[in-house]
Amino acid sequence: MRFASVVLAALLLGLAVSGCQDPNSPAARPEMMFPGGGGGGGGGGSTTPSASVGLDIGIMVATVRITAITMVNKVDWFGPYYLMTDDLYTPSYVTPASTEVKGSFGAGGGCANCWQYSYTFVTLGDAVMSFGLYDDQGWLGMQPVTIAGGSNNVVLLLAGRTCSINGTVALVKLTAADACASYSFSTTGSGTGGTRSATVQGTITLRSGLQYQSAMRQQLYQRYTNLMGDLDFAASICYQRWQGEVADMQGQLLPLIAIGFGFGSLGQGLAEGILQNRFLVPAIEAADFMSHVRDYASHSVTFSAQSLFDCGDIHLLWWYLQQPVAPSGARQLRGAVSSVLNDLRVVLTDLPTGDRSKVTADFATQVTDVGAAVSGDGSLVQYLQSLASGTAPNPGVCLDCRSAASILVTKLFQPMYAELASDRGYVASTYQLLRP
Repeated sequence: MRFASVVLAALLLGLAVSGCQDPNSPAARPEMMFPGGGGGGGGGGSTTPSASVGLDIGIMVATVRITAITMVNKVDWFGPYYLMTDDLYTPSYVTPASTEVKGSFGAGGGCANCWQYSYTFVTLGDAVMSFGLYDDQGWLGMQPVTIAGGSNNVVLLLAGRTCSINGTVALVKLTAADACASYSFSTTGSGTGGTRSATVQGTITLRSGLQYQSAMRQQLYQRYTNLMGDLDFAASICYQRWQGEVADMQGQLLPLIAIGFGFGSLGQGLAEGILQNRFLVPAIEAADFMSHVRDYASHSVTFSAQSLFDCGDIHLLWWYLQQPVAPSGARQLRGAVSSVLNDLRVVLTDLPTGDRSKVTADFATQVTDVGAAVSGDGSLVQYLQSLASGTAPNPGVCLDCRSAASILVTKLFQPMYAELASDRGYVASTYQLLRP
């Protein structure tokens, strides 16, 4: 039990990813005092109402996004060259304290989707997020840019035990099923004349450790679902384009075929038949023809054959893998990923209730379903590797199934297998942590 708790904590603490972190940035910690539990004020800004943390394992995760920085008042001929500093820390009264993170990121003359960071702290404590904006004027130094009235600084206090947020800016509540608190903010400096000013917009979201992990995993499994849907849909569009290119090639290739340009092994009638049937011919004939088409296409400025052939083959091979006559790995993987995605929707609904037995049962279901996804992907990888190496029979549904299998296994399903196996370890350790 203790080992599982340590592993989970390590996973959570390792998830924070930011932009460039500069320990020598000009950010200065604001001189503000907050009482424990988030009960105090954060200046003349906003205090959010309390919410239930739900089932708690002692860790909170705060995710802040700076979504836009926009110039309001410009002072110099050149620039602005914005630099936003960040200081994320736990106050001195919080034990244990999280590691302080200080840094900065450049925003040019303004930015969109500028920066994001996730910061962990203990549920029974508080965390502070402080942001300052400067205009880098080179030898003139960092000039402050007002972003909240006459101040160039925004401060947010996050209280874990009550899941509440205080701030020196007004906060607007957002709907977030995967968080106990989520707010947006938009703040503008009051600078005019010789004072620089800008507008800063962002969001702040507070989650329990289990909420955060479940929300991130939900995004990951949604991407898996989208990926397999793309193989159905996007690859078929490419396949249709491939067919169209083949039709266009008739005008270029048929005259050449008629004079025997590099197609000595094929009669004119057979070559024309292959083109008219859009390559859907017995594999041996297609393979013979393909060797000449690729030679021709490599010198053509109007047609890039290989990528379209690969795309068409991937579409056809993926279609084959969904059929009952094919090995079951792809079908098992797809069904299991769908099940896990549904499991995560359920657990995100149950976590805020604080019902430990429900959440434990949710993770027990995930153990089974993630295991099925790992097993399905493993079988799929094994089959694709065998097909790519030529040890598995060619299903005969594509022009070059070995190449398509190699692309699918190396680019998609082998990396996915490593991620799924890692997630299986996380789910198992969390289940052991929660069970009585």
